[in-house]
Amino acid sequence: MTHKPLVMLVMSIMAPVLVGCGPRRTTTVDPPLDPVFRETGEPLGYRRQRPAGRRSRSQTTRPSRRPWTVANLSNRWKYIIVHHSATQAGGARRFDRAHRDNGWDELGYHFVIGNGSDTPDGKIEVGSRWRQQKHGAHCRVSPGDSNEYNKHGIGICLVGNFEYTRPSAAQMKSLTYLTKGLLACTHLPASAVHYHRDFDSTKCPGRYFPYARYKRDLRD
Repeated sequence: MTHKPLVMLVMSIMAPVLVGCGPRRTTTVDPPLDPVFRETGEPLGYRRQRPAGRRSRSQTTRPSRRPWTVANLSNRWKYIIVHHSATQAGGARRFDRAHRDNGWDELGYHFVIGNGSDTPDGKIEVGSRWRQQKHGAHCRVSPGDSNEYNKHGIGICLVGNFEYTRPSAAQMKSLTYLTKGLLACTHLPASAVHYHRDFDSTKCPGRYFPYARYKRDLRD
């Protein structure tokens, strides 16, 4: 007499129990954010991983909150000014510490877009200057300068040194998305978008920043 049917019966009964014996999934919790800024969800260009067994159809996501949304939008804004950090790594926390060490009151930019070093590639970080609708501290003030571009300019900094490398595709997608949103909410024309080098003796945001493509993408 064969025992094969009996073995198969036992295995069919035990299968659901065995499947449920794997390790439990754990949820990681990010450390609390410094009050000087907050992050706004997944970076543009992030590919969400679908569970195994489902149809593979990756989807590019946008930040969970619109980073330009504030309760009381000021009418002070006349310019959007793009910078690079001129560093290979960084993020809002690191730049905030550096700016305070230089004697500034806090992070000088309104927004920082990560490159995968301190924060994920394309991550948009919102500084408290934007949340408070406070003037920037991202353009050097020369003697006799009225501080026009800090008083009325929204400062966006992309992490990286674009004198030597290009910004990532994720950074540029986030920059375009953020810039379009800021133009819409402030009712500024595309001609209000400038670069740090337009107002100061600097090469910022660098020779490898895709100037023409960025302006073209803003029109699309």
